[in-house]
Amino acid sequence: MPDPRFAGPYVPGLVQIIVGAPVGALGAAVIIPNLPQGATFPLLITGRAADSFVTATQTTDTTSFTVGADGESVANISYDKTGSITISLMASSLNNLALSAAHALLSNSVQPLFFTFPVTIKDPNAKGDLVTGANCVIQRAPDYTRGAAEGTNSWVLLSAALRLLHGARIF
Repeated sequence: MPDPRFAGPYVPGLVQIIVGAPVGALGAAVIIPNLPQGATFPLLITGRAADSFVTATQTTDTTSFTVGADGESVANISYDKTGSITISLMASSLNNLALSAAHALLSNSVQPLFFTFPVTIKDPNAKGDLVTGANCVIQRAPDYTRGAAEGTNSWVLLSAALRLLHGARIF
C-alpha cells in the first residue's frame, strides 16, 4: 500500500543533478578553461531530455552464488562499488558545452590533466531517492546524432564509488 504522505503526481523538474567541482591530484582544485558564459562548477544540470534523463547503475551485482559439483552453494559478496551515471541532455543544453570543456581537458593529447568530480542526484518525489557518485570521470563524449527533431546527448560518467539510496528521505 502506498504511503499517503507521498501521494501526488511525479514531478521530474524536482530532480536535482549536480556535477561537483573538479578535483585533481592531492585534492587540488582544477580550473576548466573555455567554459561557456554562465556555466560554472559545481554544475546544476539543466536542459535534460524529456524521458529517462538520468540512470545510475552498479557495475557488478552485490551478491551471487557459486554452486559446487555436489550442489552445495556459497554466497559471494562483491565489494566492487563502481558504477556509471548516464545523464541525457537536450542537444541545445548549455551543460553540453560545460561537459565538453571538461572532457577536452581530460582527453587533451598534448598535456592531459586527470581529475575527478562528485555527482549528486536528489529526487524528493515519492520517498526521496539519493544517488552519490564519488571520483567520477567522463567515460567519453556522446555520439553525434542529429535528425528532424532536436536530439539528445548522453554523457556517461564512471564512478569509483556509486551509492544508490532508494527512499532515503534524508534531504
